[in-house]
Amino acid sequence: VRGVAFASHVPFGTTRSEYDLTAIHNATATPRRASGRLAAVSTGYFEALGVRSLRGRDFTDAEARNPDAPGVVIIDERMAADLFPGEDAVGKYVRRTTPPDQRAADPMEVIGVVSAHWDSVIAEGPPRRVFLPLAKRFNRHAYVHIRARNAATVESGTLRAAVMEELDALDPALPVVQLAPLTAMLEGNLELW
Repeated sequence: VRGVAFASHVPFGTTRSEYDLTAIHNATATPRRASGRLAAVSTGYFEALGVRSLRGRDFTDAEARNPDAPGVVIIDERMAADLFPGEDAVGKYVRRTTPPDQRAADPMEVIGVVSAHWDSVIAEGPPRRVFLPLAKRFNRHAYVHIRARNAATVESGTLRAAVMEELDALDPALPVVQLAPLTAMLEGNLELW
């Protein structure tokens, strides 16, 4: 295994959430707003999916696991260009434009910028992306993303057996709804047809 991470969504999946952000500039600047596709992720998500980090850093384990940790966010390069044109977004602050509650309006520091990447086969280009630490965005579904060292491990079923064994050791009552390679999930995605 080359990488393992948890996320609230599956790439190329049918579940999507939009997240509107406003850049926090000085008081005289006109606020810049942008909307992006949201995913809540654990540490190591970008490495597990092969998404390049362009600037900054990944979430720490403390940020990814603690809902009371200071607000941080990772955005993709398209979102960074919209919110902070001509500037480095890392170290700047954003807030949710339309928060469902007051806590969601708290400023969040941009700690990283990742490459733009596809997660829909029918879109005209990669969507803008917003990534929150997994603990900050409760979702009753969690997806485990595992990047295998080679395709033979996946095709032979060896990886599946090892994952099921580990999950059973963690909690024998843990419901596993589906365990499949991303290619199999893509083949079942209605957007493709």
